[in-house]
Amino acid sequence: MSDSSLPDILNDLAHALLELHNYQRISRQLYDTLTEPNSLHAIATELRLRGEYEPKKLGLRFERVFMKTIGDSEFPLVRILFKDDLTQIPRMRLKVFIGHRFVDHITQPLRFNLARILDPYGIKLMLAGQEAASEPLLSDIVNKLSSADFAIFDNRETETKPNVYIEIGMSLILKLPFIVCDYRDPQRPDFDPIPSDLGGFLTLRYTDYKSLFTELALKLPSFIYQRVRPIKRSRRARVR
Repeated sequence: MSDSSLPDILNDLAHALLELHNYQRISRQLYDTLTEPNSLHAIATELRLRGEYEPKKLGLRFERVFMKTIGDSEFPLVRILFKDDLTQIPRMRLKVFIGHRFVDHITQPLRFNLARILDPYGIKLMLAGQEAASEPLLSDIVNKLSSADFAIFDNRETETKPNVYIEIGMSLILKLPFIVCDYRDPQRPDFDPIPSDLGGFLTLRYTDYKSLFTELALKLPSFIYQRVRPIKRSRRARVR
């Protein structure tokens, strides 16, 4: 298992707190308190020693979890969970459809990492082609998209197999909220795989899994509250 030095944890922790403040999830006062050098060092030390830290009365839980890269090595990720989110989001009983290129070197680490991010919220992953081939793959995708509450799509290595964009199109027709994980190859910095008419949706641009899953962990709860929950409530109202 890979490890990280205290300076690495301090850097990741400071970045996560700054992003939460920029995303207006924590107040300036709380941000200043947590980033005070002694506080930051104490949290980072606990994360290095125990992998988690839960300060009293702040409603936060800090964790250091290990994720997988393509190539099956590991990297540590610092994430900050809000106790209110851990109570409210599981009550929604959400299901997420996952769309990506079906090749082993992407499928295994991508699904593993998504499960690590989604499990604390009780979100069920819906994966195309999981069951025995009792129905065509396209029908399976349509049925799962129709019953999902939102979707996450990854466009890595889809230039020659653009099926994920067909699934995105289906989501648009179904008015299903979704997140696009937009891989950018460092060797081709000018290549832009995202169609221009998807620019208004939540897109997480990344060059490696650490940047992707750090950002996803930070932005997922707000995405659920702002985009997923209203549509789920509207669906329930129509059923009644």
